[in-house]
Amino acid sequence: MIKPDRWIRAWAEAGGVAPYEPAQVNAASFDVRLSDHWICPTRDPEEFSAPHIKLFPGEVVLASTLEYVRIPRTVACDLKLKSTLGRLLAGIHPPRTG
Repeated sequence: MIKPDRWIRAWAEAGGVAPYEPAQVNAASFDVRLSDHWICPTRDPEEFSAPHIKLFPGEVVLASTLEYVRIPRTVACDLKLKSTLGRLLAGIHPPRTG
C-alpha cells in the first residue's frame, strides 16, 4: 500500500525525518535533498565536499542526503531520482536503523 501525504506528514512530524520541511511532502512521496558530501573511489581524494559533481564514464559516486530518515520496520520504501538519466544509472542503498 502506498502511503498518502497525511501519513507521510504525521510520520515526518513525529521524528521520521530530520530536518523536516513540509514543502518536501508530495501526494505519495517525500523529496530528499543531496548534501555536498561525496565519495568517489576513482578520484583523489576519494571523499570530498563540493556543491555539485560531474561524473565521467566509468565513475560511480556515493552521495549523502541532507535529511536523516528513520523508516519503520513495517514500511518499505524506495528512492527514485528525478533526473531521467539518473533513474537509468543510479542504484541507491540507504542504511536501515531500528
